[in-house]
Amino acid sequence: DRWGHRRDDRRDYRGHDARVLRGHDHGVYYNARGPQFRRGGYIPREFRNQQYRVVDYRSYRLSAPPRGHQWVQVGADYVLIAIATGRIAHIVLNY
Repeated sequence: DRWGHRRDDRRDYRGHDARVLRGHDHGVYYNARGPQFRRGGYIPREFRNQQYRVVDYRSYRLSAPPRGHQWVQVGADYVLIAIATGRIAHIVLNY
């Protein structure tokens, strides 16, 4: 085009500084599957809504949640959280 850009530009940026390529992520890491969770961490408040709650956990082959816990579905993954605090007790990745 007239600005010198090529549409079929397929440069590999793996050798460059990741901070430059990251853009405006505000320090939150999101991978292709969604937010990255860690056991012992806290799930964001928006995933603690009823729409993410797994009611029939047996049909998803999940164990019964202990008292005070519930399963929530985030994408294809299932996260066992404490209801009161949102602390992550267990994660089941569904590849």
